[in-house]
Amino acid sequence: MSEKDEGAQDRPAGSAALTKYRAHGGGIELFRAYIDRRKADQQANLQRKTEVIEALNPTGGTGIPVDAFERLTSELTMLQILEELDPVIKDLLRFCMNPGLGGDQLPNLRSALRIGGDGHAPSDSEQAERKWAVQERWIGAYLTMQETGIYRSQNDIARDIAKALGVSQRTAINHWTDKKLAEPWQASWALSIEMRAKTRAQRKVREQQSGETSRRRGKLTFGKGV
Repeated sequence: MSEKDEGAQDRPAGSAALTKYRAHGGGIELFRAYIDRRKADQQANLQRKTEVIEALNPTGGTGIPVDAFERLTSELTMLQILEELDPVIKDLLRFCMNPGLGGDQLPNLRSALRIGGDGHAPSDSEQAERKWAVQERWIGAYLTMQETGIYRSQNDIARDIAKALGVSQRTAINHWTDKKLAEPWQASWALSIEMRAKTRAQRKVREQQSGETSRRRGKLTFGKGV
């Protein structure tokens, strides 16, 4: 192995392809740099994803500050986006390396880019967007519950979402259930907020009842004294 090859071996994965891309702007090298780097970081990324999910699902019923939750969910979203992008970049690189002989290659390119040709109608995309909007409203409602400590039942939240987005209350609940099944940490996060808010509400009721009882006793004692 030459000194040049040995030097290349010592460089971080993806750096050689990145250097080539910056030198002549060939997109193929950028795709290759991405794939090499993602492959090298695969285990670290999986470990980090596990750590983020565990941080979003703390044990012992402890809560997560709003800013920490937003930071962690943003990081998790980015990790998930990159996971979905990995096969797309691989297919693009494969297409660029072997575009085929003549003919219309647009269908192949669209397939690599995951554009059309998958049997989904425009209405399917609209339904997916509506579902996403409903789920975002649920997350917002729980963040508000966490900030204020004011308990709200799922039926109350679903009723507000249904009114705001023009869906049925049952649809709002079903979309939230799908979200929790797909992301169990989200279900644990919501449950911990709900339980803390409910406990706080119950404690407040007990304190009010205790205060009322003490006042009644005080009046009765005062009356006997007279």
